[in-house]
Amino acid sequence: MTCGDCRGFIAFGSATMWCWYTTGEGSACGRLSPNSRPFNHTWSIGRQATVTADDSAAGVDEDVEAGTSIVSHGSEAGELDLAETVEFLISQGRGLRWTTRTMNGLLHAIAKVRDVELARKLFEHYPACGVVRDQATYSILIKLFGTCSAPQMAKLTFERMKDEDGLIPNDFCNSALLHALGRTGSIDETRQAFQEMLNRGSTGTAAVNTFLRILLDRNHLEEALRVWNGMVRRGFNSDNHTVSTILHACARQRRPKLAFKLLDDAQLRELPLNDVSVSALLDVFSKSSLPSCGEKIFDHLMEQKYVPSVTELNCLIDGYVRIGKMDDANRLFHRMGTIGVAPDRITFNTLLLGFSRAQDFEKAGKTLDAMTREYKIRPDQHTYNALISACTRGARMEIAFDLFKRMIRSKVEPSLMTFNLLIDVSSRAHNSSMVEKALNLLKDHGFQPNLYTYNILIASCGRLQDPDGAFRNFREMKASGITPDQVSYHTLLRVICLAGRFDQVDSLLREMDEAGVGVTCLALNTVLRGYARHGDLEGIRVVCRKLARSGFVKDEFTFGAIIEAFIRARQPRAAFNEFRNMHLRDLKLSEDLHAWLIESLFQHGFLDEALDVFALASPRIQRRLNARHYRILLDKVASLQ
Repeated sequence: MTCGDCRGFIAFGSATMWCWYTTGEGSACGRLSPNSRPFNHTWSIGRQATVTADDSAAGVDEDVEAGTSIVSHGSEAGELDLAETVEFLISQGRGLRWTTRTMNGLLHAIAKVRDVELARKLFEHYPACGVVRDQATYSILIKLFGTCSAPQMAKLTFERMKDEDGLIPNDFCNSALLHALGRTGSIDETRQAFQEMLNRGSTGTAAVNTFLRILLDRNHLEEALRVWNGMVRRGFNSDNHTVSTILHACARQRRPKLAFKLLDDAQLRELPLNDVSVSALLDVFSKSSLPSCGEKIFDHLMEQKYVPSVTELNCLIDGYVRIGKMDDANRLFHRMGTIGVAPDRITFNTLLLGFSRAQDFEKAGKTLDAMTREYKIRPDQHTYNALISACTRGARMEIAFDLFKRMIRSKVEPSLMTFNLLIDVSSRAHNSSMVEKALNLLKDHGFQPNLYTYNILIASCGRLQDPDGAFRNFREMKASGITPDQVSYHTLLRVICLAGRFDQVDSLLREMDEAGVGVTCLALNTVLRGYARHGDLEGIRVVCRKLARSGFVKDEFTFGAIIEAFIRARQPRAAFNEFRNMHLRDLKLSEDLHAWLIESLFQHGFLDEALDVFALASPRIQRRLNARHYRILLDKVASLQ
């Protein structure tokens, strides 16, 4: 730990830190620790900036900010061994004369790598190094405990700040404690801590924003709004972070009216919206399937000389993609060039997903070419996954595997989702050999099947009419330590019901109950549909009694299965009665079943009933009917008028 004769060095990991001591005459000394004589002390990390401070015999004019240099340069460049640095500081004690700010910088670097033990060790040695702990010291440590899921340690440290060091918690300390409690602690404990802060009068913007974010992350939107309004009455000044946090919650819960109200409140407080707030606002309308409203707000902001970012336009494009309006999405994409905003990878991925969902592979190909050739943006994993995902809709297996080959040629690493999509598209194409090939590719690339993989495999067995294979995959999933979810059980239930294996239904329903998944209305509707496909009216009655005993209310799927069973059993009159009961509950029948019921009633001579059902059908359903039946029913309607 000593210098050389004139320029020795001390190595911490791969970093090189040197210092030299110089007397007034220019002679050099090999000591690192300063003594009473005047000296020049310099620290440097690698090729980064050097911090120098001059001391004199009369005292220290400026603190030696060596630690600040170390943290800002060495730790960020990965050149600093934090553990060795802490050991060096402890060994030197008060000799280095580090300041609180310097030590806090090092503590922050340790917190970034989440080394709790090293952070606590440095924290305890502040006094030994002659450094006073302040509120920033405690806020760093408290937040670290929260990040590492130790809320009780955070709480004890918060109390220690007041009791041992006599410090009054500031806004950042309060925010750090709320962050720690809200991350893994109970919401009630977090509420109590926030109320105590209010009683002390030490709550500022940071603490309020943290508490609001905790409530919103747990979907307590109404409570968050009550807290916010209460704080406003107390004189709390909202900032852009407050508004954007609540707007993001509105987006998750599809609350555009509330977003408008928040916007009005922000304007009343003369709070200028920044790009984060505007992006959050536009995201509300995007996720609420109202992108045109978002675009109107965007146009209004542009009239106010607002400088847009690519994030905001991506939100609007995503909104149009969600509702399938690709012409509007493409229009916004071209508008980006006119207002001087360059598209990014997210822009192209969103457009590609939209064109692929619309099965418009020609425009998807042009967009991909523009992305790579004109804008020089390299497609990533999400780009290819979006394109392959679209192939599953039309069972376009050949295109999906061509995209996968292009992905490999482009040296883009596939993900587990990529292979799951390849398995899915192969099963939808009813190609068992390609399903097996995709599964082998998954394993060859070092992945293991996950829950989603097994659910797809079970569903593919249903498409291939292989119930034994479905059970085999189900057992393999459990043997590999993966817990089946509702989708797993419902998919397996559908496979065995469509295969007519009703003797296995009761045992599977019991297993669902024992596994804690529970027998849902959807599960019983799946069984009903299986009985309906086989025209088993007795099975329908048994399941309907189970529904009643379980307290489930018949929904459109229940009625649809019962109506289908009666139609298959050539009892259209009974099906009509169920349809009437369904209509009284304001439930809608699927288009296919609606048209089928009209045809069945007509064929069995129930013309009046067919006319009643026909009158409630949409024009599209009416046009799907047999042409002769359609003309007769239209003539009947005309005669009644």
